Amino acid sequence: MQTGKTRRIPICLVESAFWGGLLDWLRETMVAARTIDPADLDLVKVCDEPQEVVDAIFAHYEVRGSSRRRGAGNLLEL
Repeated sequence: MQTGKTRRIPICLVESAFWGGLLDWLRETMVAARTIDPADLDLVKVCDEPQEVVDAIFAHYEVRGSSRRRGAGNLLEL
């Protein structure tokens, strides 16, 4: 998704305590080294409750839709 080679889909990391170390490392190491842009971290959402996952998925598709037409950012464009 970061490079635009696949369509945008919601990425939910479940359980912040589990993923916190990785996200800290991404911010403190990768962003600091300028190997990723801080905005890249916006591609993921950390959720602790099942309803947060459901809400994130619905919010994603409310904004972006679920169109499969050419040009809609799906793998069929390749």
